[in-house]
Amino acid sequence: MAENPDVPTTSGGRSFQERLIGALMLDASVYEEVEHDQDAMGQAVGVVALGAVAGGIGALGGAIFQTALLAFFVSGA
Repeated sequence: MAENPDVPTTSGGRSFQERLIGALMLDASVYEEVEHDQDAMGQAVGVVALGAVAGGIGALGGAIFQTALLAFFVSGA
């Protein structure tokens, strides 16, 4: 792992971005590291909040698309 002084690291040694990517890739060592890191709760809350916002944006976008599609077909265009 290359050290970058501009990227803050966690107490486990990996940056938040590295942990996030490792978790997405189902890297067991990342899960072990987070499990033993007492300071990881804030990161976990951040990930859950970002997921909730992304889900909300996706749901809103789907609703807007469905409404536009329905309006298109109802108008007879």
